[in-house]
Amino acid sequence: MRYLYLSIIFLLSACSNCDIPYGEYKSFGGTESLTTLILNSETYTLKFEHWKPTGYENRSTLNEQGKWLCSGPEVEIKTKNGNATAELKEIGENPLGLPISTKALIFNASDNDMLSKTILYSGKSLKLLEE
Repeated sequence: MRYLYLSIIFLLSACSNCDIPYGEYKSFGGTESLTTLILNSETYTLKFEHWKPTGYENRSTLNEQGKWLCSGPEVEIKTKNGNATAELKEIGENPLGLPISTKALIFNASDNDMLSKTILYSGKSLKLLEE
């Protein structure tokens, strides 16, 4: 019983140390792909769409779900395509015209083709582009 209590305390402290808000994150512009990541309390849903120029109607789509880990502003996502790590950072000056204080998930280089070097913006940030 004592170990169960300590395990629960450890899990609660680990979860409370996460600075990444739950919700939807998306890539934006410039390529023939779209990455959407939805973070829930312990699980993620990842959707990766890829198409040839002028071939959006015939795009291929990969969907995946799994667990993610978080510590402060850093996240680790374990996918079938390999692990990917990212940090929630301010984007600074940018060509999108978003406020410099906007935060995005910036993925590190990895063997994960879907997430390597990808920048994902929160749905809230992308709504600013629509206005």
